[in-house]
Amino acid sequence: MKLKNRVLVITGGASGLGQATARYMVSEKGAKVALLDLNEAAGTATVEELGEENAIFCQTDVTSEESIDVAIAAIMDKFGAIHMNVNAAGIPLPCKILDREGKASSLAKYAMVINVNLMGVFNVMAKCAEQMAKNEPDQKGERGVIVNVSSGAAYEGQIGQSAYSGSKAGVNGMNIPAARELGPWVSV
Repeated sequence: MKLKNRVLVITGGASGLGQATARYMVSEKGAKVALLDLNEAAGTATVEELGEENAIFCQTDVTSEESIDVAIAAIMDKFGAIHMNVNAAGIPLPCKILDREGKASSLAKYAMVINVNLMGVFNVMAKCAEQMAKNEPDQKGERGVIVNVSSGAAYEGQIGQSAYSGSKAGVNGMNIPAARELGPWVSV
């Protein structure tokens, strides 16, 4: 897909890999970016850096359908389409199964990692795919592209990474069925 003037939705877009992706896509590819992140100060600063004509920040909780719906509406209002989704938001919160005293880890801590790193990917992917399916196909028949960021920890997690590794393995396991399902509309 040619990215010049195309609209990319990037989760975790105000820091780390998401922010680096946004910078590259705007400066090297001429794309427009929507930064979905919780950090308002970093998101606003990144939009200032990239230029308001090229970027929008939406303070977004990827685990909330309502939050994603509000962000998608703002993106569609500003840019009129979504052509690519990069799901880079993630939390590497350590979560040992047993603590130093031999007590079981908090399920809430484990669930927070799974909710952001796996369910958040599904949530944003589904909402973006819905908009991409409405796009007219380009010369190659593409309407959109989705990139779900995983990690080597999906295969080789370290001590204390049960939640993080499990969430990233889940992303890997979701990608092929998603590609098969969305193939007629979107590349995953």
